[in-house]
Amino acid sequence: MNGVAIAAIAIGGLSPSAQNHFETMSDLEIGLFVVKLFLCLLASFGPHLGASYLLRRIR
Repeated sequence: MNGVAIAAIAIGGLSPSAQNHFETMSDLEIGLFVVKLFLCLLASFGPHLGASYLLRRIR
């Protein structure tokens, strides 16, 4: 589950950041970047919170 959360952050945050490093982004692309980053952050919190919940239930 942790790997899935890390992959969501990598896809949503790191790949557009790398794209921005190599080329200039327009205002629309920057807006889309922020939306994608927010959605991927939410997508990464799901597996993280699920794993945390499962680990607490095991104890």
